[in-house]
Amino acid sequence: MGVLAGGLHHGKKHEASGFCYINDCVLAALEFLRFKHRVLYVDVDIHHGDGVEEAFYTSPRVLCCSFHKYGHFFPGTGALEDIGMEEGIGYSVNVPLHEGIDDQMYSSLFVRVMDQIMDIYRPEAVVLQCGADSVAGDRLGCFNLSLDGHSEAVRYFCKAGVPAIFLGGGGYTLGNVPRCWAKETGYILGVDLDPKIPENCIYRGYYGPNYELKIRTTNMENRNDEKYIDSIVYVFYPIMIIYYPSFVDIFLTYDFPDEEKETGVVLQSDLEENADKNGDVEEDAEHFCVSDNRDRA
Repeated sequence: MGVLAGGLHHGKKHEASGFCYINDCVLAALEFLRFKHRVLYVDVDIHHGDGVEEAFYTSPRVLCCSFHKYGHFFPGTGALEDIGMEEGIGYSVNVPLHEGIDDQMYSSLFVRVMDQIMDIYRPEAVVLQCGADSVAGDRLGCFNLSLDGHSEAVRYFCKAGVPAIFLGGGGYTLGNVPRCWAKETGYILGVDLDPKIPENCIYRGYYGPNYELKIRTTNMENRNDEKYIDSIVYVFYPIMIIYYPSFVDIFLTYDFPDEEKETGVVLQSDLEENADKNGDVEEDAEHFCVSDNRDRA
């Protein structure tokens, strides 16, 4: 299912944030949870999907994975060590990136991360937030992605064979946002769009001087190197192996944390303390899992 609007991933339960007042990403995931055991939320907006991560930070039924600019950048969350807590420990995957990442590096990283998550977590539904502010030339962004690089996520999940909903998100350069989402809508529908903007388009003037369905990259420096990219994958892969019950199904009757409980973000020291309290992983998993001798839903 393609929507490519909304994607208001900063909205919180008790407050609006980052131009987002209702978090439709969370609502979409909750709707899927009425019928599915495990939902994967993926966020390719340049800003960390903090509102969605916070909503499911203690739940194993929604795995949140965010690819975003990290550092002195709104909302200031999404560190590599932020991996969830309580029953949700290990179910937040953050991919913090630096300025200037290009198509080749981004696409390769996305596939590496997603292949591991899909293989181990085995989601039964996907919510993809397609924020267009991660393409080159965005007024608030600082990545160097063309439409092909940004569309890697859409292409991936169009081929994944899992029910998916595609949402919009950020985007602050007027001509880039419709270019991006038009091309990605084409991928979703299996339509190869003409790269030329139609002459009868009433908004054609916004797409000059080339009038093409194309976003040109720049010569900005890529401050991500292969060593850094590898370190991201090497950090979260062991976490998945430890905490993801890929061989089991999660009960549909799993109790979410009390709705008044704050979820918050924790540091590595808090995670280690929480892991000690959890004790044996298999014993902890029994509270929300069943063995693999039952058929998958």
